Amino acid sequence: MKRIDIFCNRLLILGFILFLFSGYPLVTVYSEQSGNMEKKKDEKENQLKEWRDTLKYGIDTEVLDVIRKIKESKETALDKDMLSVLEETVNSDVRKAIIEIFSERKNLAAYGTVVGILQDFDEETDDLLIASLNYIKSVSGKIKKEKLGDLREILREIVENGNKNIAPLAVKTIASVGDKEVEDFLLEKYGADDTPQSLKNAIVLGLGQMKSTKALPTIIKAAEDTDNPRILRMYACEALGNIGDRSAIKTLKKILTEKDALLRVYAASAISKFQQDEETIKLLMNGLRDSNWRVRVQCAKALGDGKAKEAVDILEYKVLHDPVKQVRKESVSALGKIGTKGSFAFLREVFENSKRDEYTRLQALGVLVRSDFKNSIDVIKKVIRNSDRRAYKKFLENIAKTVSQQKNGASKELLRLLLNDTDPVIRIYAMRGIKLNSFTDMKALIKRISENDESDIVKREASRILETFKESSK
Repeated sequence: MKRIDIFCNRLLILGFILFLFSGYPLVTVYSEQSGNMEKKKDEKENQLKEWRDTLKYGIDTEVLDVIRKIKESKETALDKDMLSVLEETVNSDVRKAIIEIFSERKNLAAYGTVVGILQDFDEETDDLLIASLNYIKSVSGKIKKEKLGDLREILREIVENGNKNIAPLAVKTIASVGDKEVEDFLLEKYGADDTPQSLKNAIVLGLGQMKSTKALPTIIKAAEDTDNPRILRMYACEALGNIGDRSAIKTLKKILTEKDALLRVYAASAISKFQQDEETIKLLMNGLRDSNWRVRVQCAKALGDGKAKEAVDILEYKVLHDPVKQVRKESVSALGKIGTKGSFAFLREVFENSKRDEYTRLQALGVLVRSDFKNSIDVIKKVIRNSDRRAYKKFLENIAKTVSQQKNGASKELLRLLLNDTDPVIRIYAMRGIKLNSFTDMKALIKRISENDESDIVKREASRILETFKESSK
């Protein structure tokens, strides 16, 4: 009996030891993960310390290199350190690089220092001033009204006395801030005999950006005066579109009849910005007949953006018959935006018709998969099955590419069809579409391809996609 007890006790001890050791790998894994995290944390801290020290004590070229790395890494922990450098350094390249980072981040922290740089504009380099003005534009929506006083006066001074590179940009900066208190100043400057033409151009654009109705008579006159430089009249058209006052339509309509094609493009673009009604739609539809293809493109885009159902017939005509592919493309896009059942049915007919050019057919497909995918699956399948594999090889590959880029549950049926295609490129696109849509129930098919496909490239792609499925399931 005693021997049995001893034996049982030994078994219990052995079991306890086994239990401890069975947990050992788990503890080890946890310790390793924790250790790796600590290591990465230490590495980051060391990297930040190294960068911080370089910002404080490094030579200018080293500082510039660190600023570049901070920008690429999107690191924000050193913002205060960079601000200190911005305030203390005399190197304009370093200051410019730091301002560009804060501009990209729309970070208001550098505002005070930048205003100080602009205040001393006659002592600074053009590159630094341009970066500073661009910074003000980037943070304009965050500047509180009470902070505008000094800035307004500084910008006015730059407009008055800055050189030809800086003064026009200062006008655009005023416009981006939206400070209407400078309207009178800009109008007065525009009318002055000694104002350079480049500055007049910038003022017209700036007043348009500010939607200055006070400036409307001046800008209309600038647009209508055929003795004015072409660039000024173009900018005046753009400004009229931005202001959006319907009294300008008469002027823009007249410019649409002029011989200068680029002026007509700007006039059409301006009309497209107005709230569409019978008058503007008619003007834009007439613009689709313009001999300059850029005018036709602009008008097609505007009619699409305005969802002008009245334009469906002429847009369909443009898709079928316009000699310029950019016009056909924009007309297809416009029909998709208008989005009637009839326009989608028309685009399906275009895509299916092998007598149409491949470029336009693919544009139609792009609209259909984005806007009417479910109703277009049967037509897409039909084209894939019936197209000559040799004559339409590239075309079919582009169909597969377009379908594979759609995140849509309805694509599964098409992707399954493409997965069995004889073209290895098409099979790769099919697998990418499966990955994009996370169709995990199709993993078995991809696994079979990774093991048995005749193409090594396809097999490698299948293996790569299987790995991404594994990663996403963790």
